[in-house]
Amino acid sequence: MALALRSCRLVAVLGLVGLLSFSDEGAATGIRRSLIEPLGEGCTPWGDRPWPSARRLRLSLAYSDLVQAPGGPANVTQSPMTAVDVEHILLTREGCTAPELVTLVPESASCKEVTVAVADRPLPPGRYTVQTPSGSLVVEVVGGAPGPCPDEAESRARLDELRRRDEERERERLRQLQLQEQEHRRERAARLEALRRACIPPRQFNPLDESCRVPAPSPRPGPAPSPPRDVGFWDDPEWQDHRGDWGFIASAGAAAQVAVTELATGPDRDRGFVGGSLSVGFRHFRPFARRGLLELALESEDTTVEGMVWCAPVLCGVLGLPFMPLQAAVGNDHGLDLRAAIGRDFRAGPDGAALSLSLHPVLQVSRGSRFSTTSTAGTLLPEVGIQLATGADRAMFLRWHLMAFDLRLGRHLALAWDGAGPSIFVPFDGSAAWLSLGTGLRIQALAISE
Repeated sequence: MALALRSCRLVAVLGLVGLLSFSDEGAATGIRRSLIEPLGEGCTPWGDRPWPSARRLRLSLAYSDLVQAPGGPANVTQSPMTAVDVEHILLTREGCTAPELVTLVPESASCKEVTVAVADRPLPPGRYTVQTPSGSLVVEVVGGAPGPCPDEAESRARLDELRRRDEERERERLRQLQLQEQEHRRERAARLEALRRACIPPRQFNPLDESCRVPAPSPRPGPAPSPPRDVGFWDDPEWQDHRGDWGFIASAGAAAQVAVTELATGPDRDRGFVGGSLSVGFRHFRPFARRGLLELALESEDTTVEGMVWCAPVLCGVLGLPFMPLQAAVGNDHGLDLRAAIGRDFRAGPDGAALSLSLHPVLQVSRGSRFSTTSTAGTLLPEVGIQLATGADRAMFLRWHLMAFDLRLGRHLALAWDGAGPSIFVPFDGSAAWLSLGTGLRIQALAISE
């Protein structure tokens, strides 16, 4: 019963949307109803004859729209159903509560002002109601062996999938409206800026002076369709859909470090660490913007070198900062990780163990590919933590990650390398500090807000 109410609610909502689409600002009234009819071969109507079970059900689908303005004549038009409308048509057998697990597929063959759709499988005998958002049709199917009623769990999953697709289409529609609004604001700002430049100082501005007027922008043709191209493994265009979303990161892997010198007494081969690491954290992903500092200063568009994203952490340095994209310096993937590592500490002999806890600020840059690397600011900001060891001094440490990068293996999985990690350890008891060099390799799991 709950599933039947659920399917009826979905059809009712779609019918209400169809009716509201025919109410405009001029107070005109509109009535939409569905025209459903079984079809034989080609565009020949089947009539009221029972439908044979061995034959897949074939229907003609259209809308009849009655529109009448106040005080004006009525106008009746007919239009074919869209593929989205066909997708929401439900077939319910008499005596069963769940809709049939049958999908109507639009045919390429066209009849005048109607959409032709055929069921993807034959129907068992019975009396069926074909339910559309604004009408229904009863079809009698005869012949063949009787079949059981559809499974309610599978029907519920199908209705949930239809609802999910509707929500995705609505989100995409709102996103397109937002992009159009942003484009309108940019054009308006450009017009105002041109007017301001033409009429400096402001006291010279006169609305009747044609020299201070800026013509309205001529309508620009839409972008030419780009030729289809193969998307390789290293590209990840789907990732752009998640820019502006929040994510939760969890990772596990291995970490190692070895002392390269003790600041007070020189090299010490007994200082080192090998073990496993765990981390949790969050991320915020922003769209990539290619403009750099020099472009912003000169108001030009040809001074930024996008390829300098990858040398931003170390090789380009301060001299390359004006020529690289601004987000190569500050990153467009921001977050914070809480890291823990446990393993063998060679300072306390062969049986020594150590535990380290640290906070790692994340400022990475990604152009929408599967790769993301550390930005300049992310390279300069160190990881801060403490290390506790058995039979050895406790110490605070600062660790930098040079040339670290992430490689996304899928939508929710990535391989992360910490790069070269120079560290400085300062014991709490005031003894000599020491330097070490380490690295780490981890598998990341990523959950993104939808």
